Amino acid sequence: MKRTAGRAMKLAIGIAGLTWLVGCAGAAPVTTGSASPPPTSNAQPVATSAERSAALVTSAAEPPTAEPATNQPAGNDSSVAQPTTNEQAVAAPPVTQPSVAVSPRSVPSPKVAARPTNPASCTLLSRSDAQSLVAGATLQPGIQMHSTDPASYSSSCTYTAPPADPSGQVQLFVTREIPSALEIDRLIKNKFRRVAGIGDQTFEEPDNNSIFVHQGLFWVYLSIPFGADPPTLERGARLIAARLPKT
Repeated sequence: MKRTAGRAMKLAIGIAGLTWLVGCAGAAPVTTGSASPPPTSNAQPVATSAERSAALVTSAAEPPTAEPATNQPAGNDSSVAQPTTNEQAVAAPPVTQPSVAVSPRSVPSPKVAARPTNPASCTLLSRSDAQSLVAGATLQPGIQMHSTDPASYSSSCTYTAPPADPSGQVQLFVTREIPSALEIDRLIKNKFRRVAGIGDQTFEEPDNNSIFVHQGLFWVYLSIPFGADPPTLERGARLIAARLPKT
């Protein structure tokens, strides 16, 4: 009887000891300062999972970087929105010069010297002026003639007395070139006298009752037949020069 009881106690103690050992194996190991055994290949470290979660959170916080539309071929990815025609026009409008409506009158004309107006010959010497240059005759209204070519402009005015009256005539020619009468009379060696103080230059031809006045772009040939003296010719030349354009 005592032997049986002793065996039972030994069995109970062994079972208790075995239970304690199993419990110690299931519990977490106590750190004693020695190096921990390396984790097995099936175990997942807690730090690696945390890092992976942090990486996922960081990637979710960062906005996706869109690739340029020029790198995406048309039609390969339907999820990428292609710009419409209107969007392209807004993004890159054509460069055009602004059109401004300008009135023709507001456009400044180039700074070119204005060409003087061709003078009408009968305005350079009026009928009353011509009448003062002749004696004993009544002059009729002047007869004016002029060319239609502005490049070789010429104009003439002739005052004459009626046939029944004493003879009288005053005639002048306006031209842009040297009068042919002056050139011809120089060739035939007619006498000329230079008169100072009238126009740019003035040449008197007493033997032919005529005088030539040059001022600006114009020449004027004044002829007073029937014995006009030099003072009368010079008086008529001064009246004409005062009405000629100076440039």
